[in-house]
Amino acid sequence: MHKEAKTDFDVIIVGCGISGINAAYRLQTECPSKSYTILEARDGMGGTWDFFNTPASGQTRTCTHSASPGGRGRRRNAIASGESIAKYVRECAEVYGIDKHVNYRHRLMAADWSTEAQNWSLKVNADGDMTSFNAKYLVMSTGYYDYNEPLPASIPGLSSFKGRIVHPQFCPRTSTTPTRRLL
Repeated sequence: MHKEAKTDFDVIIVGCGISGINAAYRLQTECPSKSYTILEARDGMGGTWDFFNTPASGQTRTCTHSASPGGRGRRRNAIASGESIAKYVRECAEVYGIDKHVNYRHRLMAADWSTEAQNWSLKVNADGDMTSFNAKYLVMSTGYYDYNEPLPASIPGLSSFKGRIVHPQFCPRTSTTPTRRLL
């Protein structure tokens, strides 16, 4: 876990999925004099793609963004697995040194704007300890999932289904699960 000793920044980014890493990349390239850190509640980088375990989860090749090593490249497969997308995000962060700015297990608990001070005051649960961070700008790159409480599935007949029910958010992680091609 990277633990940032400094707590005052020009910019604090919350979340280190694709959006958070891209925001950090843009800060480094467009505003190199601005200090920043990334707060990530979980212990992994990649957001949705690091979290979801569904074997067939994927995104089209358009997920390749400008922070990609070598620019906007094309992947061999049009559909990439969630695991390969998470790996891609980690590789981009490492190539540009963004990974050194990430504070894992740092959950944002409250953010208050002070008109007088013209900055954000953040209360953060840092791996079990409450701490404070301050920033002039706050970028929320948290996505829209609640990692602990998934959206309920409303499927007719689900309550009488006798087989195993697995919510996609809690699909067992496996790299050997075969996928079927539907034509």
